[in-house]
Amino acid sequence: MRPPLVARIDPDLCTGCEACVAVCPAGCIALDRYDDECGFSRRVCRIVEERCIGCRLCIRLPRPREAGYLLRICPWEAIDLVPFAEVP
Repeated sequence: MRPPLVARIDPDLCTGCEACVAVCPAGCIALDRYDDECGFSRRVCRIVEERCIGCRLCIRLPRPREAGYLLRICPWEAIDLVPFAEVP
């Protein structure tokens, strides 16, 4: 059964820092080469959507509201959750 939401990384915002790779319990995040519009090539993280379980840990660690802050995993806010049906 597919999760209703899966993670998607915006390659224009990702710096390839691999913070998301370290917390992913499904092992669905890999480093990939990205060639931008200007012809520059760099390493970015990408999600293997078929393996994503939609746990949201790559976005932030769960904390009680009383903690007063959210511990974001991606410092660049490059990861969003999208409906699985929208994955290309």
